[in-house]
Amino acid sequence: MYTTKSIKIALLILSIVIIYVLGFAFVEHKAEEQQFKTFEVVTGLSGLVLSVIGSIYVYNAYKAQEEQINIQKKQIIEQQIDIEENKKEAQFDRALDIIYSQLDYNKEKMASEENSLLHINVRFKAKKTNDIIGDLDKIWSVLNLFHSEITFYSKIINNKRFTTDDKELLVDIIKKNIHLYYFALVENIQIYHRQTYDKEDFIKEFQNFYINNIWINSPYLAQKHEYKNLREKEIKLDLLNRNKQNIETAHHKYKSIIDLSKKLKDRIDTFCK
Repeated sequence: MYTTKSIKIALLILSIVIIYVLGFAFVEHKAEEQQFKTFEVVTGLSGLVLSVIGSIYVYNAYKAQEEQINIQKKQIIEQQIDIEENKKEAQFDRALDIIYSQLDYNKEKMASEENSLLHINVRFKAKKTNDIIGDLDKIWSVLNLFHSEITFYSKIINNKRFTTDDKELLVDIIKKNIHLYYFALVENIQIYHRQTYDKEDFIKEFQNFYINNIWINSPYLAQKHEYKNLREKEIKLDLLNRNKQNIETAHHKYKSIIDLSKKLKDRIDTFCK
């Protein structure tokens, strides 16, 4: 069967022949009337016709080549998109595997702190500064564990190939598998800090809370020989002088807890950005 292109070429050649014959006859007729050479006129016309035909052929060849180049470009772009999509899917599947593995690996460790987390959250919500100061090491330990986990997941999630929907799905998996107490702790620490630490006399209060904590947890302190004849206020003043270094260390740890909770909050808030 003939193709459309072959039929078009055949018709074009046939048209040229017909036009050439008609043109030759017309020129020959005119030549007889006006007495000029038929061959020279027809040759000139033929050259003109062939030039036009050649130009049309070159233009069509150029357009065909341009169309072919555009098709190739489109194919290359589609291939690149497919390659990129395959890479993204592979990396997303890998991210899922890593996250689930990490959640499973630290499941028992994270769960073992849930009871402590409940009490710590209650202390911050109730603003029980005495209890908070007495439990700084535990608070730091729990918060640091949570920070390590979130930092790990953040590195996995922040992949340039992942869409916002991809990231939100991964974050949702993480939040569903880490106890709410951990996220609540970050919020409660920040709220407590805003409502207490901004006070100008907080450092002094911190010192008093620290000494009160020693006093409360040492019921036989006043019976010691060195404190036998001293009143409570004098004993606490002596404790303050003796524990200045410990108080500074505790206050530094408190500030570290606040800073770490702020970093955690910022990281959690920007998980999908």
